[in-house]
Amino acid sequence: MGTSAASLVAGGNTGSATANSETWNGSAWTEGNNLNEAKKELAGAGTTSASVVCGGEPNIVNTEIYDGTSWTETTNMSGGQDELGAFGSLPQMVACGGNNPTTSVEEFNHSILTFTPAAWATGGNLGTARYTLEGAGTQTASLVWAGFTNSTTITADTEEYNGSAWAEQNNLNTARSYSTGCGTQTAGLATGGSSTAPPATVTGNTEEYDGTNWTESGDLNTARFMSGGLGTQTAGLVFGGNNPLIAITEEYNGSSWTESGDLNTARGMTRGAGTQTAGLGVAGYQDPETFGALVESYDGSSWTEIADLSVGRQNHGAAGTTTATLAFGGYVGPPGYITTTEQFDGSAWATAPAMPAARGHLASLGTKALALGAGGTPPITNATIEFTGETSAAEASDISFD
Repeated sequence: MGTSAASLVAGGNTGSATANSETWNGSAWTEGNNLNEAKKELAGAGTTSASVVCGGEPNIVNTEIYDGTSWTETTNMSGGQDELGAFGSLPQMVACGGNNPTTSVEEFNHSILTFTPAAWATGGNLGTARYTLEGAGTQTASLVWAGFTNSTTITADTEEYNGSAWAEQNNLNTARSYSTGCGTQTAGLATGGSSTAPPATVTGNTEEYDGTNWTESGDLNTARFMSGGLGTQTAGLVFGGNNPLIAITEEYNGSSWTESGDLNTARGMTRGAGTQTAGLGVAGYQDPETFGALVESYDGSSWTEIADLSVGRQNHGAAGTTTATLAFGGYVGPPGYITTTEQFDGSAWATAPAMPAARGHLASLGTKALALGAGGTPPITNATIEFTGETSAAEASDISFD
């Protein structure tokens, strides 16, 4: 296999089948790593850095690929063969002829996967720096609204994001902080919150966004702020919150709210992910001294406690579904705000790349694979951060023999 200046030999007959492999550099042979299985009367094709060998006596189906250093077993031939011929290279090779039968022809295709690790990146800045804002939508079609611009000023400002830049839109009818939200950029839902600076005036006011304007809709049955939310504009869910600390859950049908099953553990400054019939309530504080790691799953009527986060927190971000969730940042008490990111696969939480800077009280939205955080504190910021999960791409087709 190879050329007169760079060749590879593997296997063969030395009185019995051998697993030895050697490379030729144009002047000398050098022994390399052995095949995983000794074989003779095999076939091979490729180069000194990308080769395939297959078959062998007696009618072996085993196939191995070589990356320039070591051999790795891969998909077997569909039928055993020896004394066969081969041509091609990675990622594609043809094996033909042999003893079983002599007319046999098989094609090999190998997928070479390129992995890109998960990472955070910086996006375009908000027009208005703020914290305790809320958001909805996706990483490339985002919506945020309201929040504190300083410790005493609450805004009704609304902005849309196109994946690179934010643009100001029409304001909410009622300025607020610590509201709850869900939906999309063109069908958003904002509810609850505090409509004044401290001391807070808690509201149950609900507004719907149509891509241009906000319109008031049916109020929550229980006014609250610092609650969790998830779902869509016509099938929303709000749970927990303060006024005082509560476990009450309400469902929205596009016009009015109806109480449903309570959380098992009352909490505030919590986050949601998923849909009205398959949602998660992620972390939040249970009392002034407990920064909870509790996670509960909602099935459309009741909540069930499931796997806890590794790090309890409040005022954090979350995005995704019940089987693919991202939780990031937040406040943990002394020493303060964190960069810790965790990802959920439906059964357990695992560590993910940390945020670029410690932050809480931010808007969060998107999916586990493509999440977004905007605004937050400390300090009060207009920064946007974007999370991209691990990806893999095939440089060739899937492994198979035809």
